[in-house]
Amino acid sequence: MTDSEFTAEKHTLRIGIRDPGYPMWSYENTAVRMAGIETGWTEIIERINHSNAPARGKPGPNLSEDIRKMGQMLCDEFLTPDIQMRLLTTKARYLTLEIDADLVHIPWELLYLHGEFLCRRFSMGRMSGTHQKALHFEKRSLDPPLDMWILSNPGGDLDAADSEGENICEYMDRKNLDDERVFAELNTEILADEIRERIRQYDLVHFAGHAVYNPQHPGQSGWELTEGRFTARDIDDIAGGKAMPAFVFSNACQSARTDRWEDSGESAGDASFDLANAFMRAGVRHYLGTSWEVKDAPSRSFACLFYEHLLSGKTVGEAVRLARIRLGEKDRTGEDTSWASYILYGDPCLSYFGPNETEQRIELKISSLGVVVRPEPGLEKKPPAINRRTALWIAGLATAGLLLNVIPDILFPPSPDLPKILRLLELFEQAVDEASELSFKNSEHEKDTVLKHSVNLLLRIQNAFAAHTAPPPPSDEWSSQRVTMAVLHHNLDKPGESLGAFGVQKTIHEKYPRIRLMNRRSLDQIKKEIELSEGKWVRLKNKLNPDLWAVKLFLFLEQNSFEMIMHLTETETSENIGFFHVSLESDKSPYLQRDRLSAKLLEMLRERYPLRGRISKITDESVILDIGANVGVQPGQRFQATDRDVILEIESVRRDGTSSASVQKGKPDLEIGLKVEIMDTFVS
Repeated sequence: MTDSEFTAEKHTLRIGIRDPGYPMWSYENTAVRMAGIETGWTEIIERINHSNAPARGKPGPNLSEDIRKMGQMLCDEFLTPDIQMRLLTTKARYLTLEIDADLVHIPWELLYLHGEFLCRRFSMGRMSGTHQKALHFEKRSLDPPLDMWILSNPGGDLDAADSEGENICEYMDRKNLDDERVFAELNTEILADEIRERIRQYDLVHFAGHAVYNPQHPGQSGWELTEGRFTARDIDDIAGGKAMPAFVFSNACQSARTDRWEDSGESAGDASFDLANAFMRAGVRHYLGTSWEVKDAPSRSFACLFYEHLLSGKTVGEAVRLARIRLGEKDRTGEDTSWASYILYGDPCLSYFGPNETEQRIELKISSLGVVVRPEPGLEKKPPAINRRTALWIAGLATAGLLLNVIPDILFPPSPDLPKILRLLELFEQAVDEASELSFKNSEHEKDTVLKHSVNLLLRIQNAFAAHTAPPPPSDEWSSQRVTMAVLHHNLDKPGESLGAFGVQKTIHEKYPRIRLMNRRSLDQIKKEIELSEGKWVRLKNKLNPDLWAVKLFLFLEQNSFEMIMHLTETETSENIGFFHVSLESDKSPYLQRDRLSAKLLEMLRERYPLRGRISKITDESVILDIGANVGVQPGQRFQATDRDVILEIESVRRDGTSSASVQKGKPDLEIGLKVEIMDTFVS
């Protein structure tokens, strides 16, 4: 095993979001543990396929819950807090995903944001980039009535596919009695040569039958026919020139399953990687298929629901979303995952039988910047892996929002005193569970007692861990340092009762960036991540390793229908800094009340942790202050010397973190090293 296998590997993404009407993108770079994500997602798909195969019995347990947990993990992994908040608060009804070719295998539709899957919150569609050679084809004119070709059960062994084709064809015929919109033709015995010859004659194509996904040879993926198979390679052979159908619905198992659209060894640039890739390259405007094996009855229901909405004038994306929701509602057991399997490629805002809704969208653009590998200097031997007992300790800290950045490229330090820490962890988890059970009905004394106990246990755990780590580098005790505040808020799983907490954190981040916030993650999600990390299929370089920040403040937030409750405690001293209530306006979103909700907390933080620094340089034109990097220094703020009558006003903030100031009073008294402190409240 080489040293490179001990390194931490991350896949760096650039993710941006744009609202309609705005000419510029706002994007951020983020690093993700792609290898573990890919393996975990593949494992879930294989479990669903095993469960849904015709020869199987009832579905395996918790498949829907596995999808939700994976979706929640992916949401936190891929979406930065700002992008999450913009998706939560936008009024847009459509979400267009612009993704690179090597990101198409990620289940973006199933990102679970604040109690809801993206594909149920938005009408979604994928617009995918590719490195493949561009094909030239005619633009298809879509003048009604449209021609539709229904290929139903060509293998002859799916009764549900037979009835699906008949139901759709009959529905189109009934609709034509009032308004000629679609002339449908139904075939049940079909060969690949016939598809190659006739498919261009139709505007819409619907396939109901068996499909095969071949990850080793993706060009051989395709539809199973009466004899043989119609493959992605067949589509490549006929692509170009005369227009292909505008819409293809491949209602078959794994008909939209894919891996990266990259060099597969099969004439890269000239060969397609699967059905979705092949149809979209050939000029199809919309391709709809499934990610895994779906059951016959639910897939038939989804298709019928989809066409009902489509012919009523709904956009393609909205028809997919409404069919998903209705199919989920029809499942009384909660065990069927068919609604989650469908993926739409193409613009979700377009309609074939009604008006387009291109102004109602928000666009999410995700591009890959490649794999970043950072070897640890001087690494010569295998570092200790995180074992299960240590993993439980990490998960316990994460419950209270104390584990923030799980960074694989920082090696795990020497093993702490596990028996001692695990005993503390047991007590800590009990205290956190008890704190989470407290509601606004409990007395302040009860909350204060439990939270103080939690903080004391936290300190003991941190001290036990610190005993086995290198001491932090020395710092100036006076100049401002960033203060880490861990946030724990009750009712996280109730979307309406946590927007206020998100708003408070956003206001603190914007108006007093000296406070470094730790994003809270639920215990279940962290445990899932650790389980994924600790699996036998995860290589050492992809295992999770902790990077703990020293927590100085512990903020407990709770929101009910009429007030926000805040409790701020300092961890080092266990001192209760503040416990207060702020009323909510009933006719306004809690998120939009964030500035008012945060006002008292900000005042308290600024008073207790004011901006401080020293004079580091004096010139004829200005005075240079070293107050601290990224702590919220802004032009217009005034600072006063601590032991003499000197006042300085910030003129500009430099890239190196220092600030240029002008002298307002007392220039003869200036000297390098003089301590200064902010003298007035500055609100941005």
